[in-house]
Amino acid sequence: MAGFDMQTASRRLTRRLLIAVVLLSLVGFASCSSSGPKAQDGDVLMKNDTMVSLSIGVEKIIVRMHDNPTSRDFLSMLPLKLKFSDYAGTEKISYLPRNLSTESAPNGYDPSKGDFTLYAPWGNLAVFYKDFSYSPGLVSLGVIESGIEKMEEMKGDFEVLIEKID
Repeated sequence: MAGFDMQTASRRLTRRLLIAVVLLSLVGFASCSSSGPKAQDGDVLMKNDTMVSLSIGVEKIIVRMHDNPTSRDFLSMLPLKLKFSDYAGTEKISYLPRNLSTESAPNGYDPSKGDFTLYAPWGNLAVFYKDFSYSPGLVSLGVIESGIEKMEEMKGDFEVLIEKID
């Protein structure tokens, strides 16, 4: 066979196989990404149509709740009037009258500005007005859709009326 070089053919085949493996890997990684809400330990959070309002005086903060056992347990307690205070210049917290179910809850959560969460070890709500790092024991309840700036600007202790929006 004139002009056939076994070494060149082997390199071409190796190059083609390498390109195929890289392309298949990229397709696999792309299919693993989530376009939904932030994941907690691999679970995609499912939003639903349940909304709550956090009333501070005449101003309202609107939260879209997630559909998980902890959120449903929280909703069963409403309406609630709670005293909030600042914690670590990152979040506003308030202690609940009872512990919430953490059935099927992930081990932790990586909160962002606008996250409405439960810190299970202490039994308190935590509303993040700044991004924070992964925290073991943190469970996402929902996401603030409007009004986070009001929570951020509150100083000292303040009362909040939390009600389900029909």
